[in-house]
Amino acid sequence: MAVKKVIHPSLTEALQQGWKATSHYLGFYVTLVLLIVLFNLIPSVIDGIFTNATWYSPVLRGVFIILIALVSLGMVRTTLTSVDRKEPTLSELFSSHLFGRYVLVSALYLAMVTGGLVLFIAPGIYWGIKYQFATYLVAEDKYTIAEAFEESSRMVEGHEWDLFAYWLVMAMLNLLGLLFFGIGIVITLPVTLVGYSYIYKQLRAGRPHPKHTK
Repeated sequence: MAVKKVIHPSLTEALQQGWKATSHYLGFYVTLVLLIVLFNLIPSVIDGIFTNATWYSPVLRGVFIILIALVSLGMVRTTLTSVDRKEPTLSELFSSHLFGRYVLVSALYLAMVTGGLVLFIAPGIYWGIKYQFATYLVAEDKYTIAEAFEESSRMVEGHEWDLFAYWLVMAMLNLLGLLFFGIGIVITLPVTLVGYSYIYKQLRAGRPHPKHTK
């Protein structure tokens, strides 16, 4: 009988991998962070210019919400690509493959976490940790929506405190990045995101697709 390999994600190793990928593909990740910032700022700037166009603001914001969601999906894919030591590309960043499924999973996850936080706080944090990899599983083109949530729960089991600790590390590092005139976020954001993808990859190692185990 084969012995199941127990994975213990290392936060230090994750950040080291994040730094290596960010420094190696610095141009790409600077572009990625700038796109995220611009897509969040442009609607507010244009709102100030077209103050009388009441119909324009909702339409514009809708367009940029779609762009942000598309870049978020691409961000998942490209950070996973970096973990595999392959060069991420802009075409991969803007690929719409599985976009609809990704948006549905993201919306369900957000509603679940927000609802839990509004009710008693603790359930929101718990569900946030338990189902945090659902969007990643969908982005890899392997899982249905239900399978993604189920598999995320299985992956996270036994590693809840490690992952919560990484959440705190991500928050603190990116806060520090913002404090330095906002410039540091160009480095801290990709480092922590690639590190997060590295942890995901570590927890995914050796786990077959659910359909292959039936």
